[in-house]
Amino acid sequence: MGALLDHRAESAILEAKELAVDRGGVRVLTDVDLRVLPGQRVALIGPSGAGKTSLLRCLAGLESAAQGEVKAHVESGTNVGMVFQDLGLFPHMRVWSNVAFPLLAKRRSRRERKRAAFAALRKAGLEHLASRRPNAISGGERQRVALVRTLLSDPDVVLLDEPFSSLDSHLVGRFTEWLGDLQAETGIALVIATHDVTFVLGWADYIVLLNEGTVVQHGAPDVVFERPRSSFAAQFLGPCNVMAGRVTFRRNGLTGKEIEITTDLGLVARVGSHNPPPEELPERVLLCIRPASFTVCAPSVGMDDRQLFVVVDVAYRGTFTTYEIESVPTPGFHLRVDQPNVTGRYSVGEQVMLEWPPRRLCLVIE
Repeated sequence: MGALLDHRAESAILEAKELAVDRGGVRVLTDVDLRVLPGQRVALIGPSGAGKTSLLRCLAGLESAAQGEVKAHVESGTNVGMVFQDLGLFPHMRVWSNVAFPLLAKRRSRRERKRAAFAALRKAGLEHLASRRPNAISGGERQRVALVRTLLSDPDVVLLDEPFSSLDSHLVGRFTEWLGDLQAETGIALVIATHDVTFVLGWADYIVLLNEGTVVQHGAPDVVFERPRSSFAAQFLGPCNVMAGRVTFRRNGLTGKEIEITTDLGLVARVGSHNPPPEELPERVLLCIRPASFTVCAPSVGMDDRQLFVVVDVAYRGTFTTYEIESVPTPGFHLRVDQPNVTGRYSVGEQVMLEWPPRRLCLVIE
């Protein structure tokens, strides 16, 4: 059985079951299940070679599976559109002709195709580009033209492969706003494969994290970010401090779960109730802590020396400052801490101590 992504009780409009893909005798996608719901935003993320594009191509019917199947769950059949990473616009054709291209297969007259293309471009705010060729418009405009062309085939689901790879960072926000308005108007489901974790966390309803052709973790963005199941998941989704340690106290009582971890540095941390039940934990675990989960403060009188750190680097980032701090009793052990600039700021060479709220700590079993 694959990694079943049965995240809601609603009926899926597109579903993959136990999907596997081979390429050149090598398995590039292994035992993946996926359900896409009406109007949903699904993000496939992972490093290069993780299997994101292979999964998209299977969902679009452009690549054969070595195992498993893709099913449509709309009475008339789910119409799937795809926007490729290279966009696939014809350079010798004008924008309106590119947009109208899907209507050729429907044997529409040139007049009908042109009317439909201009109407679609007008709706997307791109009518002024209709007579230009793709090389005469910007990367962001080409991206939108490619999507408008896909929408002219009236899809239920649109698959987008690395849609931001050719866009400057300041254009990504504009494109995603436009994409959101378009989705709200049409009700289509969107499945995006991307490396852009920052975008995904703020955009997706559901995240599927792939690595080496398998699903590592899946779920709502806040769950995947705050409760990673592996050190890979924790660090792929953003900066994360990982410390090895052992479970030194555990209890599952009437008042809730109580778990205490002593790290290899000797630091003691109590973790929150969102972690696995105490009885399921092995002796050795990893403690994952996001840089923003720490609080840096001045050392207090009588504090445990194991909590003492020294600031070795400072990077101002606008709304917050990133500190690299080194353990005083264990030289060579460094942590990253992101501190809001509304609090006091520290300089290189200053000694500090750390505080970490239990609800922000996550245990990983590996």
